[in-house]
Parts: sequence; C-alpha cells; structure tokens
Amino acid sequence: GISLRLPGGEFWFGQDTNGGVDESFLSTFNIELIAGRNFQADNPADQKSILISKASAFRFGFSSPEEAIGQNIIIMEEERNVEVKVIGVIKDYEFRPFFSDVTERDRGVVLTYKGYAVPHFKPLKITFKIDLKKTDEVVERIDALFQKTYQEPMKWTFLDEKIGMNYADERSTRNQLAFFSVLAVGITCLGLLGMISNKAVEKTKEIGIRKVLGARMDQIAALLLNTTVRQVLIANLVGIPLAYYLVQQYLTKFSERLEMSWWHYTIPALLLLIIMFATITSVLYKTAKSNPVDALKYE
Repeated sequence: GISLRLPGGEFWFGQDTNGGVDESFLSTFNIELIAGRNFQADNPADQKSILISKASAFRFGFSSPEEAIGQNIIIMEEERNVEVKVIGVIKDYEFRPFFSDVTERDRGVVLTYKGYAVPHFKPLKITFKIDLKKTDEVVERIDALFQKTYQEPMKWTFLDEKIGMNYADERSTRNQLAFFSVLAVGITCLGLLGMISNKAVEKTKEIGIRKVLGARMDQIAALLLNTTVRQVLIANLVGIPLAYYLVQQYLTKFSERLEMSWWHYTIPALLLLIIMFATITSVLYKTAKSNPVDALKYE
C-alpha cells in the first residue's frame, strides 16, 4: 500500500501498489496506457514520476485521465513526504483477490519507478514471459544465473499459481461440496430404488388386474411414480429458493460475482430427476412387462 495526497490537501488516500516497477512492467502484463506516457529506461525525470490508474485519477478529483497528466502529488514515504508528478494513467486492473473487502472507494493503483521516489519499494521480483514448451530449459538457465549472482537458490512460481493461492480455501470448499453432493445423490437414488421396488411388490396384484384390463406401460409407471413425483416437486419448490438464498449469501464475500440465472437452478434439478428416473427404470420395466397371470397368483 501507499498513501498519497494532493499538494495543500488535508486527506491522505490509501492506494494499492506493485511497488517500484520498471519500463517493461506494462507491456509484460498487458496493462493498457490510456493517457500520458510510460516510464522510460533510466530517464532521470522519471525518478520522481508515477503512473496512476483511472480509478485513482477520479479518486483524486480529476475529471478525466488527461487532466491528471502533469499534476503533482505528495507521497508519504516513512517520515518524509516526496512530491512526484503524474506522467501516465493506466487502465484499472484487479490488484487484490476478488473478495468483498475491496470496495469502490478503495480501488486504484499507483506505480513508482524502481526505488527512486520510495526507496523501500526497490524491486525485489523479476517477471519473465517464456514459451511454455521451453519452461524447464529456461528456468534451469535463469536459476543458474541467479545462483551465480546471489549465491542462493531461486524461488519461482507461475503467475496463475500465485493468484490461485488466494482461492485455495474456495477450491477446498468446492471439492467438499461436490463430494458430499454426489454422496447424497447416490444415497437418495438407492433409497428411491428401494422405495419403488417395495411399492411394486405391494401393488403386484393391482398391477396385474390393471394389465388384464388393458393398462399401458406408461399408466403402470404413473401408478408407481405418482406419489414420488409429487414428493420430488415439493422438494424442488423448497430446495430451489433455499439454494438461491444460500448462493446469494455466499457470493456476498466476493467483490466481483457472476449473475445467477434461472437455469443455474433448473438444470441441476432436471439432471437430478433424470438420474433418479434412470435408477428406477429397470424396476419399472420389469414390473410393467411381468406376466399378469403370475401377479394374480401372488400372495
């Protein structure tokens, strides 16, 4: 983080920062420059210059990114204040993980050039864009150079893995929910299979009589599933609103979120119905195709 204010201003603005960067930072991470210019390699004028994001420009009260160019801003640097000049405005990018502690008033990123304006922001990390097909070869060469220079092994990670560390708990929760959901569906299907089988046994004679009187296969299936279908519909009427509420409560922890549509709830319900009907198909088919003569003799 970094604290800044306008010259003569009373309020300090807390902003996120990637610390001191060099002139290749924007191009490496494909960050768009929307006004002004980028840092230039070892340009003395850039030692007291900064880049700010579009959100930062508006937080400082500038009506447009162009208006921010050339403006002076004060940086709080430990026990002294440093005056720097805005030379460029960049497109906003997400600095923090997508959790709800990031609010609109907290947004904004400020970049300083290397360790000049803020000495304790001296760059301590290097980013490489490499061909993934040559990862092992390139990492080995970089590691050898690093150890030769600093006499210690290099610590490295892929950017997506680094970002993914912030969501490790979310992935763990997802995996647990998926496991117990599959387990619950499996137990439900076994229970449904047993219930339909028991119902078919209880109604053996009734089914036999109906078949003798000309009942079709779909009518026999309706006889066995009538109560079950009503129970499933009631369960969905209770479950879908409850799922909607719980999902909305969960999503409040994120600063950015997906808009949930109706099919996010109806498709799982339909899939569950298909799985359940597939489970009991064999019982229904066997019952509907049974010989009515044997059914009438059943005690």
